[in-house]
This record gives sequence, C-alpha cells and structure tokens, in this order.
Amino acid sequence: MRGFVAGAISVACCLLLGASCARAGRPVPDVAGDSPKPLQVSLLMPLDVGKLTNGAPILAKSLVTWREGECSIVPGAVVTGHLAHVQRKSPQDKTSHVEIVFDSADCSGRSIPVALTLYAVIVIREEAPSTMLGDYGMVGFASPNVQYGPVAGPNGTTSGAAQMAATDTRYTTYNTVRPEAAERAKLPSAVKSGQVFGKSHLSLAVDKGAEGGSVLSYEKGNLRLETKTELILIAKHLVPETNANLSAAPSVVESKLSPLPDKDAVNQVAATEEIAEIDKTQLCSSSCGVVDTNAPSEVHEAPLASVGFGYVPREIGARIGFTYEASIVFLDAKTLLFTFEPRQLLHHFREGHRVETEKTIRAVLIDVQTHAPIRVVDWTVRVRDDGQYLWPAGPGRILVRRSHRLYLMDASLNDLRSIPLHGSLAFVSVAPSGNRIAVGTERERYTPKQYAQIYEATHVNPEEDVDVQLLNEQLEVLATERQDSTAPVPILSDQGELRIAGVGRDRWQISLLEWVGERHKIATIHSACLPELSTPSPEAIFLVGCESSLSSRWYRLIRYDGTGILTSRGSSRQVGHESLAASGSGISVRVINTTLSQTKSDSFVMSELVDQEVAVYRSSDGKRLFRISARPVLVHQSFAVSPSNDLIAVLADGKVSFYPFTAKTQR
Repeated sequence: MRGFVAGAISVACCLLLGASCARAGRPVPDVAGDSPKPLQVSLLMPLDVGKLTNGAPILAKSLVTWREGECSIVPGAVVTGHLAHVQRKSPQDKTSHVEIVFDSADCSGRSIPVALTLYAVIVIREEAPSTMLGDYGMVGFASPNVQYGPVAGPNGTTSGAAQMAATDTRYTTYNTVRPEAAERAKLPSAVKSGQVFGKSHLSLAVDKGAEGGSVLSYEKGNLRLETKTELILIAKHLVPETNANLSAAPSVVESKLSPLPDKDAVNQVAATEEIAEIDKTQLCSSSCGVVDTNAPSEVHEAPLASVGFGYVPREIGARIGFTYEASIVFLDAKTLLFTFEPRQLLHHFREGHRVETEKTIRAVLIDVQTHAPIRVVDWTVRVRDDGQYLWPAGPGRILVRRSHRLYLMDASLNDLRSIPLHGSLAFVSVAPSGNRIAVGTERERYTPKQYAQIYEATHVNPEEDVDVQLLNEQLEVLATERQDSTAPVPILSDQGELRIAGVGRDRWQISLLEWVGERHKIATIHSACLPELSTPSPEAIFLVGCESSLSSRWYRLIRYDGTGILTSRGSSRQVGHESLAASGSGISVRVINTTLSQTKSDSFVMSELVDQEVAVYRSSDGKRLFRISARPVLVHQSFAVSPSNDLIAVLADGKVSFYPFTAKTQR
C-alpha cells in the first residue's frame, strides 16, 4: 500500500510541478557520492565589474542537491560570496579582472561557513529575438481561476515599478525558441579546472587569487556575467583534483513555461526543429462557429431587474487594470451570489516581502425569481492588492479566502471545510468540476539582507519558494511539492493539467498531462504572443492569442482533441476576454470593446471602453444562442449564466442586471 501511495503522489507531483519533477526522467545523482563533488549554482544577480567594488556581495542559488561535511544543500538554497578584488579595464590595459570567493551557504535552512572554490563557468547564451512579449492582463496565461498580487520592495513599498518588475520575470517570453537546449547538449559531462563555456576571451584561474579565491579575466573590457550564469563550485580541499563530474540537472530552457515530464526530449525538439504543423484550432467545420464581431446585440430592452444592495463602484479617473472589487456567480438555478467591497477602511499588512490587504467583503445571496436577498454576510478577506478572493469550485460550491484559511462553502454560504494557509497565497487554480484544486503559498527563500542585495542589483523582486498542494474536492491533500515563484500557475482540467510549450517561431504546443501520468498532445497553435489558456468547462479549452501585429488578438474555444468549437477573427479593439460554462450545453464568452486599438497594456481609462459583450454559444457546434451588450466594467467576474440556461446576470453601473433569454440559435 505504501508503494502505491508514493507512486500516486509522484505522478500527481510530476503533473502539477514540472519544474522539480521534470528531473524524474533524468535522475539527479547524489553528488555527495561522486569525487570530486561539484556544486552547480546560478547567479542571482549580475556580476558587473564596471559597477561593483571590492567586497561587493555575490549571491547564487543551488541547482542540485549537494553535501559536504555538515552542510546539506538542496536546489534553490542560497550560496554566498564576495568579490575580493576588482580591477576594471584602463586605457593601458583593456583586460578586467575579478577575484571571487564563496564562503557560506544555506545548509539545511541555516547559513554556515563553507569554503568553496569557483572551478568552471557556463554561460548559456540567449539570442535576442526581434520581439519581446510580455503578459496580457493581470494573471498571465491562466485567466480567471488564478491570482497574483503586488510585491513589496525592500522598504515595504508597493510601487507600480515594483509590481511591473515582479511580473516581468514571471511572464516575459519570446516569440522564438531559445537555443539553450542545443547549446547544453554540446556541453561535456565533466569539466576541467578553469574551463569556461559560452563566452570567448574569458579565462578562469582557479584558486589563484590573493585571498584564495578564483580569478576571472576578460580581455574585451569590463566583464559582465548576467543573472542565471552557471558556476561550478567545489569544496576548497578538492581543488587539486583535475576533473569534476557535472550533475544531470538541466537549466530551465522554456521561457517560464511549465516543463513537460520528458523535459529533455521536448526541449530538444523545440531547440532543433520547426514543426510545420497546421493549426487545426483555427479551422471551422460544420461543428464549429465563427464569431461575427459586427453583428448587433439581440437585446435592446431593459433588463428584467437590476439590484445594487449598496454597492458603489470606485471612482475611476486614472488608468487601472481589471480588479476583483466585485463578482457575481450562480450557485444554482435559483440563487446568485453577489460580492463587493463596501466603503470601509482597508488594513495593510506586510507578509515578509509581500504586502497584503485585509478588507471586508459583503456577500449577498440573491433569489433570482424575486431578486430579494436571501442572506447577507460580511467576510474578512486577505488579498494581495486587488487580488482574487473567490473561486467557483464546481456546481453549488465556492472557495473563499478568509483571513489565513481557504474555505469551501455550499450554495447557502455555509462552511463545509477549510484548510490553513501557511504563508502568503500565491495562487488558486480549480478544475471545472472542482475535482482537483491546486493551492500555492509562498515561502521566503532569502534573508532580508539577501533580498535587499538582489533587489538593489537587479531591480526585480527575487523569486521565492512556493509550496503547492494538490487537493481533491474535499480539500484532502493528494500531493505536495515546492517550486519557485517564476513557474507558471497550473491550469487544471478534470482529466489532468494543461501545458503549453514553444515548439518553433510563433508556434505553441498544448498538451494534457492526465492524472494517471500519460501525456497527450492536443494541438499546435500559431500565435505571436504566449497564448492564454483557461478551462471554462470539462469539455472545452478557451484560448486567447495574437496575430502577427501583436495588438490584434483572437479567441477560440476548442475541444480536447484540438478541433474548434468557436473561432474569432483578430481584433485590436477587444480586451478582457473571459469564458465560463453556461450549462451542460453552452459556454459563455465575455469581451470588452474599446474605442482605440490596444497594445499589450493591461490598464485602461474608462472613457476608452465602449461596452462589455456577453454571448452564449452551443458547445456542440459553436452556434450562438444569445448575446447582450452592457455598460463596461473593469471587473473580472462581471457576468454569469444560470445553470438552467435561461438567465444572464451582468454587473454594470454598480448594479446586477438580469436578462432572460431563450436558448435558441440566433445567427
């Protein structure tokens, strides 16, 4: 029985947490048993001889498991050193020199002295593509089911610059495949003392510095090694040894995309060949519909009813992004949940390096026939800035973050069960039926001093550790694992986890990793930006991608065999794409139309918005059943369709409006 449980957890872990489980295909040897014992690390900050001075700190993170004496290091642990001597280039001598000493490490959670010597250097170069692409919207490519929030700088502030810096490393990607896999394939399995890979005119004198460190010399001016440059370290008493065997642990090669289980094979394909495959998701047959963006709304009359219950939208004058200040969701065919922020004081707390806000949320349970409140309760929720606090969790159930716990609640707003959150909530991702839930909580990796040093050197908030739990519908833990905060949020379906990986210029492969451990390719799609994926229903995947102009964005609904349900033409005047299941036979899509063409910006002025358009499509063939146009709002969860498929609720102008409709095809 124990072996079966361990195997099940391993499978679930590899599905959910590819970054650490990807090595299951190439096991990392226990390097403590090798001789000599190399410690592979990557720089956490640039090494810039032109800017740094004697004594400047240098921080790196371990890429492997390593042991030496009383020191046991795990992947992600911090290794610390300093620059003992810096000599910049001069008019007479164009060569720069820097002596590096590594003298301590995070060993089993505590920093202790460890004498390490820089033995070799690996620079995996990244070609600068013609276009660098960033995130679209607030939550990267996982759409409404996930949450990110602001990051505080070392002084506790939460400036816009700090938030942009925080999201930069998480979402930035390129529209061309990076060549690291091909370069790494050329590296030997062992290195010799003083070897340098990937950067010409750079030499390394091992253990030759005045303070016992190793000296890097660069003949072409002031040396600069970028963040993520890999260094090979060995224990100082092993320096006389001639060779060091490298661990099998590879560097991350898919621009912040979740690696597949057979990581090396997938990335080798991505780095060496273009897959000229037809994008079948954009093809429409008899079982697929095409969105007519010029067709008028079918509804012109007033709504059946509009209710506000004291909700007053924020006064919006500046540019803002989409928020979670209010939300609506049908809990069953008879009740709608309306949540919003009443005008009350907010309380801000610092959770380590993160800033969180504690606020009151008013939850109103509405009878959809009488439009009267059935129950009104106030919740105290804690979020990052305007982060998400409520998630649909299957028919008649929701998840709500209240204080330091995550609660599962029924259609009457009764607590069913809850789990504690040990740390700042990084994300929640829910499968359409609620049978699987992924919860990530952040755990600080660095001391305040280390955090400040990295932030000062890079102007980007350093990655942290995220403890991820895979839960079932009863909030029982199926698997746990730790990954870093730059890894993508899991996109869950009822059958497994969706993955997306670059397989060529403007080509992306969507795959399903089933809970049983098997991987199935769904489709290869063409998009000039990293596509956004979500799972509105057990049968459909919602995609948002870019035309070659980048500002023109398309959306599609596809089945799990890759065939299309619905496809739209690219438009540069639509934002806020979201999709929800309407019922067993329908899927709803919301877009917000704008007056001007939009680029990758995720903030807007209300005057730039025309309306929000909500449409319901038949899942069997993509035929439109109903469409309505309402006043625009910059709120994520601004629409809902009744499970009985005869009523749409839309949030606009501070009120929830109900529109009845008949589920008949309208073209």
